[in-house]
Amino acid sequence: MRLSIIAILAVPSFAHAESVKLTGDEIKALLPTITAYGEDTKQVFYKGGTTDYISGGRPSVGYWRSSETQYCSKWPPFGGWTCYDVFVDEAADELTWIGDSGTPTVNRIEDRTDEKE
Repeated sequence: MRLSIIAILAVPSFAHAESVKLTGDEIKALLPTITAYGEDTKQVFYKGGTTDYISGGRPSVGYWRSSETQYCSKWPPFGGWTCYDVFVDEAADELTWIGDSGTPTVNRIEDRTDEKE
């Protein structure tokens, strides 16, 4: 019984049965093939490690990479990398990002085909 309770508590509250935490290699393979959409945001990831982000109509360009277990991004002129756990729910076409604050950010994802590096 105790093991069941621990297992239930270990599952993030947003998680659906289909949500799976991605490894660094899975993040690296997935991101350059999708576009992520938030409420008023759009983000495109490129194989070469750059990312275009539009929020409220304002574009910015940053950098991304994956560690062994997380997605990490850096946005000039700010220094340093910020990393997030990434969960995917393929049935719902959603990615959920969870940073140090523990607050989930959910994005709808769509496949893309452009080949920009």
